Amino acid sequence: MHILAPRAPLVSFKSAYGNYIDGQFVEPLGGEYFMNTSPVDGE
Repeated sequence: MHILAPRAPLVSFKSAYGNYIDGQFVEPLGGEYFMNTSPVDGE
């Protein structure tokens, strides 16, 4: 059995995302974001 290496490109993440409204990310009106801490690793 042969196992091929995945060829998917590396994923890059932005430091902040807006709300996804009507097919696009929209920044908050007040310009303020909040931290969303992961329950898995606390980051």
